[in-house]
Amino acid sequence: MKKAFILFLAVLPLSAQDFGYTASSPMEFRSIGIGFAAGTFEAEGSNPLPDSSRIRITTPMAMVEYREMNTRIAAGYQTYDLAGQERSAFAVSAVSGAEFALTGGDVKNGVFIPVVISAQFLAAERTHAGARDFEVGGFGAGTGLKARLLSGAFGLQGSVVGAIHYASVGFGVEYGSMSSIAGEVQALFPGLLFDGITAGYRFDLQRWNLSDDILDYRRTAHGAFVGVFF
Repeated sequence: MKKAFILFLAVLPLSAQDFGYTASSPMEFRSIGIGFAAGTFEAEGSNPLPDSSRIRITTPMAMVEYREMNTRIAAGYQTYDLAGQERSAFAVSAVSGAEFALTGGDVKNGVFIPVVISAQFLAAERTHAGARDFEVGGFGAGTGLKARLLSGAFGLQGSVVGAIHYASVGFGVEYGSMSSIAGEVQALFPGLLFDGITAGYRFDLQRWNLSDDILDYRRTAHGAFVGVFF
């Protein structure tokens, strides 16, 4: 977990900020908000554990998140039932980067190639004392495609980004990779409800492949989010 926390700090927002402004356009927004992520966390086919020893989560995860135009920092928590016992899971992620226009020099509207660095950490408890929990962090980079349409009073953007991470266990020597694909649609409303609001829908797919196969898992998640500008 200590390793993962260090990786998380490494990708705090890369862009300079002026904390004295009031957002006047969607390009300048920063927001704090909440969301949820429904889906599953379950073992891959390569995981040798019997079903009784595997972690399987189907309950939604409650999220809090901070956003800028090219930055997202999020943390989530959920509880779930495993073999008749209540267990919990915690996730944190930080993604930040830059984008390159494919359709001329307009930085507001068009099609872009995002380039990001990413840190991810997920911890999930197993069924009983002595069983090994899932505690894996990762640090990586990725790219994808983004389309955006902005005006002074409204913004709409959608993106798909894939990334590959070096992954390691929080308290152990196991290592490997974690791949991810994230897609989302986001609307921006500056000036609405004080400084403005943002809302959207997000999908995530993550797959872990580590040197110890009992840590081979996959997670799919999707859900809505809403935030307020400040």
